Amino acid sequence: MRKLSLLLSALGGASAAYLLSNKKLRAELAKVQKPEDMGKVLGKHLQQDGKKLGKDICTLLESNAVQTKLKHAQGTLQKHFERAQEELQTFITTGTKEAKKQVKKAKITAKKRAKNAFKTKKV
Repeated sequence: MRKLSLLLSALGGASAAYLLSNKKLRAELAKVQKPEDMGKVLGKHLQQDGKKLGKDICTLLESNAVQTKLKHAQGTLQKHFERAQEELQTFITTGTKEAKKQVKKAKITAKKRAKNAFKTKKV
C-alpha cells in the first residue's frame, strides 16, 4: 500500500506541474463547462505533448554523446559479465574438488565405523 500511495502522490505532483507549466492548457480548461470536455481537452494536450516528448527522446537517443555512452556502458557490462563468469567457474571448480574430498573422507569414515560396528556385534 505504501508504494501505491507513493505512486499516486507522484502522479498528482506530475499532473499539477504539467498543468501549472502549460499556459495554453490552463486557458482552455478555464473555458470548459462540462467535465467530459475537460477530459477531452486534457487528452488532446497530453497526446500532442507526448508526441513531442517522444520525438525529443528519439533525437536524444540517436545523438552521438548518448551512443558513445551506450557503447562504453556495453563494454563495461561485457567486462563485468566475463569476470563474473570466470569467478563462477572458479567457484564451481573449487566446490567440485572440495565435494570430492569430502566424499572420500566420508567413505573412509563410514568404512571404519562399519568395521567397528561389525567387531562390536561379533563379540
